[in-house]
Amino acid sequence: MRILFAVPHYAPLRTSSAKMMYDLGQEFVRRGHEVIVATPGENPGGDVQTSVEDGVTVLRFPIGRIRGINIIRRTINEMRISAVMLGKGRRFFEEHRCDLVIFWSPTLFLGKLARSLKRMWNCRTYLIVRDIAPQWYVDSGVLRKGLIYWYFKQMELLQYGVSDTIGYQSPANLQYFTDQGYEKRYSFELLYNWIDTSTIPARPAHIRERFNLQGKILFTYGGSMGTAQDMDSVMMLADRLQSEEQVHFLLVGEGNEVERIRAFVKEKGLSNLTLLGAVAQEDYLGMLGESDVGLVTLNQRLTTHNFPGKMLGYMLCSLPLLACVNPQNDMKHAVEEAEAGFVTDNGDYEELLRNAVKLIGSAELRKKMGANARKLLEDHFSVVRAADTMLSHMGNL
Repeated sequence: MRILFAVPHYAPLRTSSAKMMYDLGQEFVRRGHEVIVATPGENPGGDVQTSVEDGVTVLRFPIGRIRGINIIRRTINEMRISAVMLGKGRRFFEEHRCDLVIFWSPTLFLGKLARSLKRMWNCRTYLIVRDIAPQWYVDSGVLRKGLIYWYFKQMELLQYGVSDTIGYQSPANLQYFTDQGYEKRYSFELLYNWIDTSTIPARPAHIRERFNLQGKILFTYGGSMGTAQDMDSVMMLADRLQSEEQVHFLLVGEGNEVERIRAFVKEKGLSNLTLLGAVAQEDYLGMLGESDVGLVTLNQRLTTHNFPGKMLGYMLCSLPLLACVNPQNDMKHAVEEAEAGFVTDNGDYEELLRNAVKLIGSAELRKKMGANARKLLEDHFSVVRAADTMLSHMGNL
């Protein structure tokens, strides 16, 4: 079977979604399927760049950057995705019929591409929904309800309408679709985030030697640092735990909150927090291999729910989770039932601090919860399970 991924990010980009789609592609290849990836290239001019990477054909279209830039430029570039891919890729698509199109949201702007390819190939389509946009943007304070919101809403509905199946990432997401009346119009199923659980951190990062952190209990946060993540929780912990000399915080990634974090560190004179930019996946996993606790934060204003992709790396490396998330998020029940860490409602800083102190005070507790986190990953968040779910709709193809 030939499968097309239409995705905003793909390896070697350093995002959780890029890693997830790479792992999924490798799983399909192992099963004997042919995989093609259509994704934006960061050069806005020129031709499509085509390469074969680890058995996968990758087409990078000249769309321009859709990360690490201001939201207006990013939105403009994202709005061009379907038109550019259809315009510059039409001949390739006509010559390479696919049986299944898997596309990713957000972005909200791959629906037109999926619709055109479905008509061209008479194929099935599967939409992977992670953050439910545009509601996610409103909750995060990035967007207000108005003309732009309603345009985004139409794009949301277009992608649902063209999808044979829509995979959402958290059981609580179904309530959003039910409240909107969508579950009567579209076909939904639960599709947790995933990772290749056979991945082994192969490259030591030597992060402790590089930053003189020998003997420290290392709390690590990896990934996007933006409004939706609410980095105030991490900054509060670092500030309140300054007196705990054995504790250090490592933040790795990019986002619009990075400069504010730097200013906070300078203002408070924090010596227990190291802030790094995005690093290669191998280096990042090496850092997690040297860490003691994985940090997760989500803005308390969010009304939709998710299991952040950063959790996967933590659990892969057997780290206990310390999280503060929006109220009623399913992550709390899943993590605490598995005894894989502590999850606090965002805003309850005192409970978050108490949970951090529990982990600081017991190496045995960290080891036990870390082992439970790894088991939780293998039971529910493996790429094998995700691939089985998506291919179950394809019959004998």
